[in-house]
Amino acid sequence: MTAADHRPAPRTDRAATAAALVLSVPLGVVTGAAGAALPLLRESYGLPPGSGVELVMLYNLGALLALLALGGARARALARTLLASLTCLFAAATGGMAVAVRTAETTGWGLLLSLATAAGFGFGGLILLLNSYAGENFGHRQLTVLNLLHACFGAGAVTGPLLMASGTGPVPVLAAAALVTALCLPVRRAPLAPTPPPPAGSGDPSGPAARRPRLLLAVFAAVSLLYAGLESSVAALASTHLTGLGHPASRATGLTGLFWAGLTVGRLVVPRLTRTWSPARPALTGLLAGAAALLSTVLGDWAPAGYALAGLALSVVFPTVLAQAFTALGDGQRVAAVLLLLNLAGSAALPGAVAAAGAGGAAGIPLALAASALLTAAVLAAANRLAAPRTRRTTAPAVPAAPARPAAPRPAPDHVPVKETPLR
Repeated sequence: MTAADHRPAPRTDRAATAAALVLSVPLGVVTGAAGAALPLLRESYGLPPGSGVELVMLYNLGALLALLALGGARARALARTLLASLTCLFAAATGGMAVAVRTAETTGWGLLLSLATAAGFGFGGLILLLNSYAGENFGHRQLTVLNLLHACFGAGAVTGPLLMASGTGPVPVLAAAALVTALCLPVRRAPLAPTPPPPAGSGDPSGPAARRPRLLLAVFAAVSLLYAGLESSVAALASTHLTGLGHPASRATGLTGLFWAGLTVGRLVVPRLTRTWSPARPALTGLLAGAAALLSTVLGDWAPAGYALAGLALSVVFPTVLAQAFTALGDGQRVAAVLLLLNLAGSAALPGAVAAAGAGGAAGIPLALAASALLTAAVLAAANRLAAPRTRRTTAPAVPAAPARPAAPRPAPDHVPVKETPLR
């Protein structure tokens, strides 16, 4: 019996699934708008130039605390209650931020920072539970649903800064995000299992779960760390590279959006093109293709298209790695907590190192980004090797040769011809 035979049949709720996908959009909008709104918030609160970054830091700190607090078995047992509570928390904190900005002269900067921390906690808890739901309850459609979930979040993350740039302002954006979040309360019916599903190798002594599961989780976590650093580095350095190639600063910022558009579109398109591939192939192929696309940006006129193609290639990487880790290790909530935690750490820590590595000339940034993609691919190849079930070689026992049978006597013919001698 295989490990798949031990797994419970996938359980889904259409209303909860639709709510999870819709909820990912305001999560992305607020996350993307937090940094883009800083110039407007400085004006509203009278802050000096360059300040206000603590708002984004506290939002990410809240998400980090949620991932640390809600990744265990106790949180899994309360998953449905947590889904409802975190949805209400994010809606209330985001709506409160809209009110605080509207009344900035009387409420003060400290209240906005407190509300941003609470919204970050709601954000972190929701992305943990939503990824766990998508990873554990959809069987062979697991990767498709994970990609849809991340595509919806990506669409929101692109829309938030665009709304800020269009002059909409933070108050309407935050208020709309709070309203949409509140309408997504049916997500509380998402059927998260109270106990984790068995990992893929639980019924097979040669399966990955029976061999060094902590090492396998650590390698998948390293992939998550490196990939997040790669994605954030492209977002942070692409505009610098394009400006160095001669594009105006405003145009370079807009062209960087091609990378995010490629990520979002790719998560909708690429899974359909790779349905017949083995589970380990799409992410590794995406990283190698992404490295080639990033390297191609050394060609000045081609650079914007190269970043768009890099987004398409890399789009499938993180959802596929999540799906592989869920399948190999089981307990999607714990796995998601570790991988998302390292994802946040990579986004914060690695872009600076990549920028330092790419500071050696016009081709430095593309070379550093391509090298980062290749390093991530190498670590992912190691994870794939660890996760692959080992085939045990067995030698069949020698079969003794059957004794030779004696030849059967030839039957005598009915008539033996007599040779006649001629007469003399």
